[in-house]
Amino acid sequence: MPVDWALQFLWNQAEVSVVLSGMGSKKMVDENCKSADLSGVNSLIEQDNRIISELADIY
Repeated sequence: MPVDWALQFLWNQAEVSVVLSGMGSKKMVDENCKSADLSGVNSLIEQDNRIISELADIY
């Protein structure tokens, strides 16, 4: 899911201490909490970082 990738990218950055995400339903809160549980600095694998870099170049 693109939103999860965006959140994971942000949480992977050492200089980011807070990520605010708009949530309009309980389902969104639950999804964001689940994503946060899997996050942290340097939590993305090299393949994830490469894909994000390639997408940034394309965009």
